[in-house]
Amino acid sequence: MAIANSAIAQLREYSIPVGNKEEPTSKSTKFNSRTKTLSAIALPLWDDFSYASESLFQPYDTIWETGKTVWVNNGRGVNSPSIGVATFDGIDSVGKPYSVNDILAKGIGDRLVSRPLRMDLVDVANRASVYLSFYFQFRGNGEPPDAGDQLIVSIKNDKGKWDILRRIENDGTFVESTFYPVIIPITGDQYFH
Repeated sequence: MAIANSAIAQLREYSIPVGNKEEPTSKSTKFNSRTKTLSAIALPLWDDFSYASESLFQPYDTIWETGKTVWVNNGRGVNSPSIGVATFDGIDSVGKPYSVNDILAKGIGDRLVSRPLRMDLVDVANRASVYLSFYFQFRGNGEPPDAGDQLIVSIKNDKGKWDILRRIENDGTFVESTFYPVIIPITGDQYFH
């Protein structure tokens, strides 16, 4: 009896994770090696951050233009509605606080910005059905935000200015293990460019 086996494989290159896979000692700097600007993308834009299990630890730079300060993982969320989560942890891309003199200082922190979206491709008849939706968790398995910390959701208008669509502030009412859904209708012709 003869048995013949054959296999086909693809080689995938992985960076060596820093520290424990679930708890890196610093964030990876694998991304941002892109040499040209990526073009704008059409809707829908969707990300479940499932690549946290691939040791990437940062949002894909093919979807997210800015985001290397956000930590993608699958261990900080409690009962998350997606495979992975993007954690806004208040430290920069090399694991240091934004203000080394005062680690509780308020100011700009972690940012996650999508590639430009081709909102002009949305048919006028369908524009009333365009929404930005996501879930957020106040704490999960991490440190809770300080009083007054905010999650700010913005969109760029046709003049190139960022308009704030929503501010979510730590007001003491959030349950630390609950994911809260947010659905924001995108209304106004200034956003369909």
